[in-house]
Amino acid sequence: MKLPILVQAHPETKAVITMKTITNKETGEEREVGNIMVKQNVIGNLSGVGRLGKRVAFITLEKEVVDLLRPMITVNAPFPVDGKICVEETLVPYIKSDGTQQSPKVHGKTGAMMTYQGQPIYRNTFFTEVMSTQDILLRDASDETADETPE
Repeated sequence: MKLPILVQAHPETKAVITMKTITNKETGEEREVGNIMVKQNVIGNLSGVGRLGKRVAFITLEKEVVDLLRPMITVNAPFPVDGKICVEETLVPYIKSDGTQQSPKVHGKTGAMMTYQGQPIYRNTFFTEVMSTQDILLRDASDETADETPE
């Protein structure tokens, strides 16, 4: 069963579409893009006790695409493009736009930093139109704090 991806208002700005200008680091070219926050519920761990998790991602669209989709983008309505939200866990943090490093993943119940082979795990979510794309989850066999929820 495919659960819908719903458009959300940005938690800080309350905007449905947040427009901004970005600069290509290689060419210096500037362009206007819009960010849209989306959420998808997922059902996981059906081989054990099935759980409901929530995934959130931000989709960046060029202005022309925003203009085309704007009439169909409203809060809590399905995102007008078919796809899904995937999780990718990595050992390499990204650097945020403010220059700070991404925080490591922590266990939801204990607050302990999650690790893979002794290194911190960094969790990223993204929207994809490719339905065959699989999550990439890092788990140590000995990690008793592994969070099995699909969040």
